[in-house]
Amino acid sequence: MRRFVLVRHADVSGVSGVGTVAEGIEFSDGRVATRWLAPIGRPAQTCIWDRIDDVLAVHGHAGLTELRWVDTATVHADPTPTLAYGQQAVSDPGTPVFDRILTGQPEPPPAA
Repeated sequence: MRRFVLVRHADVSGVSGVGTVAEGIEFSDGRVATRWLAPIGRPAQTCIWDRIDDVLAVHGHAGLTELRWVDTATVHADPTPTLAYGQQAVSDPGTPVFDRILTGQPEPPPAA
């Protein structure tokens, strides 16, 4: 997965303004989430997309909105689930599950 921002060079709609207008993340499977930036107290929308090209097709405005990657490398999570549906992970309180995924540490055995 990797993070990005959407930067508007011109506000075609007259709604979002110019500059950094949204934050987003592209997940390992290619799906995307965007979060529009808004002042506290103003509505802000979060959207889920099938792919990054869909985001740019709707919000790119023929190049007036630029996608800038925040992360220089893509982090891939293990695509093979280790738990059956309905099971809960038993985690070591000293090492968050997300940190173990990123470093390749194994899941600790269940407590006896």
